[in-house]
Amino acid sequence: MTTKTYYATRTGLTIPEFSPAGDPVGGRVLKQNEAFEVTPELIEYTRDRLGVSWLEFDAAEQTKRWGGVRFTERKPSAGAVIGADDDAHMFKSAFAKLEHARKISDPAERKAAVQTVWQEHSDVLRDLNADFR
Repeated sequence: MTTKTYYATRTGLTIPEFSPAGDPVGGRVLKQNEAFEVTPELIEYTRDRLGVSWLEFDAAEQTKRWGGVRFTERKPSAGAVIGADDDAHMFKSAFAKLEHARKISDPAERKAAVQTVWQEHSDVLRDLNADFR
């Protein structure tokens, strides 16, 4: 096997990392659409007692094991954001929209814009202080 590039389909996939000497040094948590290299050494390191490496799973095997595809060789579409499904990213994006809405000078427009942001992003903004609502 040669080195291949894969892409995480969602945030949370963790792959092992190695020191320059080849020693395992923990793992790296990938974000959605982030690229990672799969080397023959990585495949060997991730083999289980039956000789199976999860890095060799195709889409069907991934779905059977995890209920969905976690990585693919397909590049993300143009404009895809790395980590777009990450809670921190979603919060920052929603908060920026909320700040923009709160700067609208017309009170009626501002109220409508703030309500719209809350309706669309209440799941990630729910822990904000009531002063921001």
